[in-house]
Amino acid sequence: MVEGTAVANPSGQTVTARWRKFIGLSALDRRLLWRAWFALAFVQVSLLLLPSRWLLRGRVVDNPAQNPESIEKLVWSIRSAARFIPGATCLTQAIALQHLIARSGRVSRIQVGVRKDETARLRAHAWVEYEGRVVLGGSDTQQYFPLAAWETRASIFQ
Repeated sequence: MVEGTAVANPSGQTVTARWRKFIGLSALDRRLLWRAWFALAFVQVSLLLLPSRWLLRGRVVDNPAQNPESIEKLVWSIRSAARFIPGATCLTQAIALQHLIARSGRVSRIQVGVRKDETARLRAHAWVEYEGRVVLGGSDTQQYFPLAAWETRASIFQ
C-alpha cells in the first residue's frame, strides 16, 4: 500500500474513516463494541469446533451488572461488530447477543425457526427475543415455524 492511501472495504468506507469513527465513540461504546466483537469471534470459532448444544445450553443469570447497557446498545454493538466477522450468521449473532444480555443480568430467548422459500428449499433463521419482542433477527420471524428455543434462566439467588 502506498503511504497516504487508504484501503476501501465493501461498505465503501476507508479503513481510515472507520478508525476515525471508532475513535470518535465514547469510551463505553468502544468497550462495548470490543466485547461484542470478541463474543462474536468466540461464538464463530466455537460453532466450528464444538457441538452447538454446548454453546446453546441454558445460561443462568445470577450476577446483574451495576449499570447494564440498554438492550438497544447491546443489539447495536452486535450488529456493528458483525460487519467485521466474516460469516457471522444469524445464529452466531443471536448466541453472542444472548451472552451479552445474560452478562448484564437479564433473561432472553434464542428462537430458531424454519420455512420453505419460493423454490421449496428449507431455510433456517435465528433471532433473539427480550421481554416478548424480537430485538435481533428481523421483523419477518412470523414466516418461520419455531423449531427450537434456548432461554437464559434467572437465578433463584437474585
